[in-house]
Amino acid sequence: MTTAWHGAVYGGVAGHGNVILDASTGKDRGTYSAGYLTLMNE
Repeated sequence: MTTAWHGAVYGGVAGHGNVILDASTGKDRGTYSAGYLTLMNE
């Protein structure tokens, strides 16, 4: 897990890149390629 923000969990999966999961259900919401997230801001 990299960070959590607005109901989404951002992290990485070995061999599959960066993923976004729904924080309530754990289901995939998509992927992202913005590099390594270090700061989330409103």
